Amino acid sequence: MIRPLYEATILLNGSRDNSVHMPSVTAVELYVLRAIHGKNESGTDPIINPKKTGKGVNRTDDQERARIGTRYNAPGQFGGIAILNALYGVGNRLPMEYEAPALAEFSDLPLAREDEEIVEMEPDGNISSLPEPHVIEAKGKKATKSSVLDEG
Repeated sequence: MIRPLYEATILLNGSRDNSVHMPSVTAVELYVLRAIHGKNESGTDPIINPKKTGKGVNRTDDQERARIGTRYNAPGQFGGIAILNALYGVGNRLPMEYEAPALAEFSDLPLAREDEEIVEMEPDGNISSLPEPHVIEAKGKKATKSSVLDEG
């Protein structure tokens, strides 16, 4: 069976600051990468701009499972085979097409920025880059110092 190939950018652990361009991946591999890299706290999908390349690969479900298991071979629940089994069950058909998730409504995103308004604020008192001197009374005299570290 011919599996369409896609190109996409993967946000590693959902981070926009750390990404990898994947020029030739199957739909199944995109779903596995989404499970591995998950969404970050702002709800960002780790699969960015998935597009069909116009090419395909002749690979059975068993061959695709073996390839994913070999390529993403982390132990335990983060391994490719464990992810495939969790998503599609053991021995069930694997998807041939990738469907990007529906984008959440702006108000549904966990840490989405709300409309912000910048306002002018009046300063409280005089603005100075120097702190006010501290006044210390010593034996009837007033001494001033510019810092709490000054000996006086």
